[in-house]
Amino acid sequence: MIDQDFRRRGQAAPRGAERQAAGMPMYNAFFQFAREPFNITPDPAFLYMSPSHREALASIVYGIENRKAFILVAGDIGTGKTSILRAFLQDIKREDIRYIYIINPNLTFREFLEKIFRELEQEAEGLTTTQMVEKLHRILVDEYVQGRNFVVVIDEAQNMPVETLESMRLLSNLETSAYKLIQIVFAAPPEFEDVLENPRLQSLRQRIAVRATILPLSAEESAEYIRHRLSVVSIGGEPAFTPTAVRMIAAKAKGIPRVINILCDNALAAAFGYREKPVDAKIVREVLAAYKPAVKPGAKGRRSVWAPAAAGVTGLLLIALFVMVFKVFDTLEQHRAQIAKLRQPIVRAKVDPVMREQALLKARQAEEEDAIQAAPPASGEKAPAAPPFGAPAMGGKGIASRDPDSSGKPAGAARGGKPFPLKAVVRKDDTLFRMTVRAYGFSNDRVMEFVRQSNPSIRDVRRIEEGATIVFPPLDEDLKESAPR
Repeated sequence: MIDQDFRRRGQAAPRGAERQAAGMPMYNAFFQFAREPFNITPDPAFLYMSPSHREALASIVYGIENRKAFILVAGDIGTGKTSILRAFLQDIKREDIRYIYIINPNLTFREFLEKIFRELEQEAEGLTTTQMVEKLHRILVDEYVQGRNFVVVIDEAQNMPVETLESMRLLSNLETSAYKLIQIVFAAPPEFEDVLENPRLQSLRQRIAVRATILPLSAEESAEYIRHRLSVVSIGGEPAFTPTAVRMIAAKAKGIPRVINILCDNALAAAFGYREKPVDAKIVREVLAAYKPAVKPGAKGRRSVWAPAAAGVTGLLLIALFVMVFKVFDTLEQHRAQIAKLRQPIVRAKVDPVMREQALLKARQAEEEDAIQAAPPASGEKAPAAPPFGAPAMGGKGIASRDPDSSGKPAGAARGGKPFPLKAVVRKDDTLFRMTVRAYGFSNDRVMEFVRQSNPSIRDVRRIEEGATIVFPPLDEDLKESAPR
């Protein structure tokens, strides 16, 4: 059948390696295809006209015939915008329309004008951009007089710099009293509308007179699209895909013709490898499992723009986190050091009795100006003048002697020469320890407990009430022996 088809065309059918050299996949012979049915290269011969494709083509034709300045055809990547453009350009090869087709619009406005001048076979060397626009105006007037339109078709218009788009509004001023002298067709994904939202492009956005959108195919349209392309190349009567396989591919592609082409091509190659036909659900399932959809250029571009900023922010966050952790550990180490110091055992030095007595003597001498108010005498008696409580005896060292021979006073005499029992009023900042030292010349826990027992008002030897009267009875021999030596 393949040989017959090529003979009808007056050609010899390529075989084996010759088919490969001719660019024909091996599965073409296996499935009896005259040519590859699912090539992703836009080919007007395979153009499938869904309702939105028809509307887009009709919008272009309407805008050109009515000399509209700017025409926009939008559609997701792979929906067939380029196929529509090429189908239109193939049909307008007439004497009354001249056109230029730009597939790489990343140009400055001057470079854009230079392309137009080359197409019109005009010189632009030595001219400024303003002079080029003025000259283009005169050229287009001549084209109009001769009954010709001039059309610029810009594919992938989203890649055109904003500065160039901004300057293109100048071309919309190239007009007669009734018609625009140049028509510009933009083909771009929906993201191009976001580009046009730039305040600098407000004038251009307002000048777009015709808009059309190519929509993804529905499930039914996707199945019809596959059958349409197979019908263009099939020279046999056998189906290439089962209905289930077609439905699975249509569901995965989500109505994008380019994805349908890729999945169908891979499925045909896999079926040829298994030597199975038609392509069934099992083979399609394997193809879908291995398929990885390509990232949209717009999404990739956005990642490339934000990736350095994201990396910088991440680095700053890591540095801040490191500093915080370092400070936390440093604080913990300081706390550990403080706790270690607190946990060290307290070393208490042994107190030298002589030094202790000297310290007490200095304390008593500092308090000599503070008189101790003794309890009032019995009624009718005149209280003899008494030295302050705790004052040193005449010629003494400030400490009452427990030896009668050392001071000339009996052992039962209190400090200051007064006999026991003594009474003293508690002054501000007094403690029982200080008062017993002033009364007996020394003090300890036994002596303070002895005094407390003689004074029922004292409940705690560590706390005495200011203004209270405390009685100091004479010490027995056992308590006197507890005095420091």
